[in-house]
Amino acid sequence: MTLEEFLKKNPKFRRLSSVPRMNELYDFLTTNLTAFRMKEITEKRRPALAAVARTLEKDFHDGKAGKNGMNFSGTKQNILLKMFIGAVISCVMRERGYVKAMNKNLNSGESEFFRAGTLYVKCESLQEQKERADKFWIAYNVGEKVIEILENWPQISADKFNPHTVQIRRPLQNNAFDIWPFSAIIEKYYNSKFFISTLQLIIELERQHPGITALSELKLVHPCWNAADDAYSFMLMIMNNLPDYVRQKGIKLDSALIAFTYDRFMSLGLETQELNDKMPESILWRITRPAADGLSTMKKVLEPSRDEWWSKLFDEFGLMNRVREVLKADAVRAEGEIAPLYMSLYHLAIEIGRSEAISDHVSFVNLFKELARRIWYGEAPDIEIDFISGRHVDYLTYNYNFLTCPAKYIPIFKYNS
Repeated sequence: MTLEEFLKKNPKFRRLSSVPRMNELYDFLTTNLTAFRMKEITEKRRPALAAVARTLEKDFHDGKAGKNGMNFSGTKQNILLKMFIGAVISCVMRERGYVKAMNKNLNSGESEFFRAGTLYVKCESLQEQKERADKFWIAYNVGEKVIEILENWPQISADKFNPHTVQIRRPLQNNAFDIWPFSAIIEKYYNSKFFISTLQLIIELERQHPGITALSELKLVHPCWNAADDAYSFMLMIMNNLPDYVRQKGIKLDSALIAFTYDRFMSLGLETQELNDKMPESILWRITRPAADGLSTMKKVLEPSRDEWWSKLFDEFGLMNRVREVLKADAVRAEGEIAPLYMSLYHLAIEIGRSEAISDHVSFVNLFKELARRIWYGEAPDIEIDFISGRHVDYLTYNYNFLTCPAKYIPIFKYNS
């Protein structure tokens, strides 16, 4: 491609046509020798620009040229000139099968006037990306790090941030579920058995090991609805490798999914990014722990807390049967899935509220209080209650309802057929 052809495809650079030696600059950047040097330095995990920056500054930079010349320092015109160099390098690398990965700073030995350049990676097939991810998994002991997080999740405090690590936005506070005796029971019998989503694991990995996601050079989250997407992700690496890892180590691991809809996700914050965890693409995990036999204790604590008015309404509206219908329908749809299917309290309440006998809204708190009480009291043996950790979660959305969640946990339910 000639310079004229390049400017036709990239008209924003045409105003540089009057800059002296533009043809020479373009020819230098597109020679086979320059391309070889850029490929060579790319293999060393350095920006392609680092291979040519010193030559550009020595052979082309004219500090006396001012804003309209071949000057790489200052002014908007010079910034456009640097953008032109980056665009030409991108074209050269793309023609040789490389794609952009990330921006990376140049060090002082590589350049005086260029502060950063693009790091390129070889355009790989999905299988090649997976193989590279598997090597990263082993080389950086990702499995060991993930299991350490899962084992110590109850002790991980959201308040103990190292100021030099990633900062996580606090979830919206809602203490409605922190009501006696439920919060005490959850803390005692479930705190060490919270499910954790794959994305929550990734965020915690990044918090404890800053830069690990970037080091992998993988996309962070797999796009759930784009079946044609050919990029492997950090999320897929965990979901594909963790089950084999725990089998090899003799670790017992529970996994689960969340009831599926096209407009349901959890929103989590990682620095300035908003990440949508669209399960069941993202699996829930927890270390298998022995069940605490506290049924008799639960009964003693729960019975005095019974709300007669709400229990009566619960029966009059047939909410127990409605709960079973909703959960059973999802259990049928889940046949053949890789893990048990759960539905969160919020989504369950909205689904129940669609009944003609009930208005559009069922109180999350009242539903939770009565349903949890009946399950724990042994009145609903076909329904199981568990919890997802609420850490890092900003909100959930379901059928265009944006739902804030408690800071500590998200109640989930499943039907045992």
